[in-house]
Amino acid sequence: MKKTIKIKTDKLFTVITPQIESYAREWGKSGLVNIYTTHTTTSLRVLENEILHHADIRFWLDKYLPKHKPENRRYLHDLISLRNDVPQDERINAYSHMRTLFFNTSETVPVEDGWLMLGRWQDIHFIELDPGDNVYPKHLLNELKTEDVYIDTDSDRIIEECKTLSNIICYKRDIKHIKLENNIEFGVSPVLLMIENFLDKYVYDDNEIIITPHVTSPYIKLKTMVDATKMLSEYDTVCACTEHKEFTYFKGEAVNFNPNVVSKTQDLEPVVMGNGAFFIFTKKVFMKNKNRTSENNYFYPIKFPESVEIDTLDDFRLAEIYELS
Repeated sequence: MKKTIKIKTDKLFTVITPQIESYAREWGKSGLVNIYTTHTTTSLRVLENEILHHADIRFWLDKYLPKHKPENRRYLHDLISLRNDVPQDERINAYSHMRTLFFNTSETVPVEDGWLMLGRWQDIHFIELDPGDNVYPKHLLNELKTEDVYIDTDSDRIIEECKTLSNIICYKRDIKHIKLENNIEFGVSPVLLMIENFLDKYVYDDNEIIITPHVTSPYIKLKTMVDATKMLSEYDTVCACTEHKEFTYFKGEAVNFNPNVVSKTQDLEPVVMGNGAFFIFTKKVFMKNKNRTSENNYFYPIKFPESVEIDTLDDFRLAEIYELS
């Protein structure tokens, strides 16, 4: 009995146990089932289907067989100009071929009366070792594909890639803003000057609603931002935040509880922490305040995964884990 499974995925791990189990039940006999993959950068493994275990494997692979290496230590397989058997636009993915050394192209599982004899924590995993770039800003761009999007960047690569996206205007960052960002004495982000520059060049209606999402918050949803704009009927500006019911101190002083009594955590007033996922305002309000927020600001609460903000290596790993899930 021979069956074929077609899998299209951009994830490292895809559990295929249910499909194999279905075929085994259809067979209904005892023996062995052999699963084999014919693609050179894919593999098969019986592993525990646990997200942090998947993340450990991903981080280990990235450490010892990284996708990108220093120019003087590149994978030879990626030197396309030296190969006469491939087109010049051949995919650069030597790392994925190297990674197959640590996995199998096939797995064999015993079957008894049509049931796979897997252990309690075992699942059959299809592994795509060349899943493509997890470029987190693309999550946000895909989410905003129905909207007019303006991107201020100093990356020629981003400008080039955005030329294929009809809803995006990508423009080169002003050199003076780049210098300010690199100026230690300036000490703060030039983002407010960048927004003012954008409003001067591209926004003609003073009352048009402007949303400035941030590329480091890749999982924010368009619906969330649209719902947040409704608060402008009562407030001048809106910004994303997270709410935390925890015993909070600031400079040694209790913020949201009476330190002289033992309060219940569930009874605490939530502490609001600003999140850079998005800011909402009109040109008129911004030009008046020279800021994304105002005294009459509404803090719009968001939750995981929309609240993921990639500022540190730990944040990046959290996003990686979410991707793997």
